[in-house]
Amino acid sequence: MAIVTSQQLNQYFEKYKNTDVTFNKEVIKSFGLLPKSVFIKHRTGHIPCVIYSSSMTSAKVLANLDEKSIQEINEQGNNVSLRYSFVNRDKNDPMNFFVPGRVLGINKYKDNPNLFFLNIQFTQRPPNDLVLILGTTLDAVSSASQRKEERIQINAENQRILNLSSKNTTIFIEQIPRNAILRDLSFSGAKVIVLGNAKFLVNKHFQLNIPIKEDDSITIPGQILRHEDVEGRQDICALALLFEADNVPIKYKIQLNNYFQNLKRK
Repeated sequence: MAIVTSQQLNQYFEKYKNTDVTFNKEVIKSFGLLPKSVFIKHRTGHIPCVIYSSSMTSAKVLANLDEKSIQEINEQGNNVSLRYSFVNRDKNDPMNFFVPGRVLGINKYKDNPNLFFLNIQFTQRPPNDLVLILGTTLDAVSSASQRKEERIQINAENQRILNLSSKNTTIFIEQIPRNAILRDLSFSGAKVIVLGNAKFLVNKHFQLNIPIKEDDSITIPGQILRHEDVEGRQDICALALLFEADNVPIKYKIQLNNYFQNLKRK
């Protein structure tokens, strides 16, 4: 993740403090959330829970509650702390922290008699770790919308900034793998070089692997828009790719947003 200053953290907080992030499967994986280590702490114990969504000022969680637990929370003025737990990629130990808050509402979840939605309003600004995690994600989503057509040429310097392990990759076209070279990337698509005359591949569906250092490759699906000849070469061609907007991983958006943030600092 890009280096972030105190000023940037404050900007993230002021800009995105009330914006909710839904903790779906992709978000949980991208954040490195450790769901089994998340719980609500109150004065007399703790309750395992699942984070449904979170902003920098509140969270919605799902938890199994009995009458005794609800009574204990009420008797304590609805004051609780929500424990977050994330993988710490720089250390072996996880990153854990508590955010104090107050339960504003406890509502049954569908027809399950013991499963409840808890709406927790934070009573103080959360630790910088949470501001960074949520702020980086929300800023990347905003950047993806505003800069979706801006192209990043994959040269040696940009490859380093983007943290790509290589510009050589694999594209699966109709599930058939082909070797490819990344030529440029954007939030909305990419251009790759492949062997042969590939005019017949236009409009076909693909999955493109983006090789990231020290991580699994990011896979993005989409459709081939057009075929382009490469000047002076008969043995290779370029394919212009359009990503499926709803299936561009958050991790990829963060990688590209970090690149643009890096340009701003120069």
